[in-house]
Amino acid sequence: HDYITDFETDGDGSTLFASSADGTLSVFDVRFAGRRGTPRSVVLPCVDPHEAQQQKAKKSTWESSGYARSDNQEDELLSLSLIKNSKKLLVGTQDGMLSLFSHGQWGDMSDRFPGHPASIDALLKIDED
Repeated sequence: HDYITDFETDGDGSTLFASSADGTLSVFDVRFAGRRGTPRSVVLPCVDPHEAQQQKAKKSTWESSGYARSDNQEDELLSLSLIKNSKKLLVGTQDGMLSLFSHGQWGDMSDRFPGHPASIDALLKIDED
């Protein structure tokens, strides 16, 4: 648990993305905020292997409460930018790597682009590509 480094929303404002210095990406469906019976607090997933089968039978955190969180990326996530008509999320890191997340697969990055000599503190989208 660390500080939030950047926010981004999708085009219709229904999804909020937050990068964090602890190396995780959090995704919130803000439409769940006003629903009764949905959790208001963040609950970390259970990692007990004996409960893995039980967890599969339950709805995912995204389906039940509109929240998803990535695995720890082992680097501070500093900046965010949605590209490809909100189908991809580009993330700048402390070590100068660009990470790419695919829509709906927020657990881990789908691609990475190393080579920047310093931290990527800000991203600016020029166009959708």
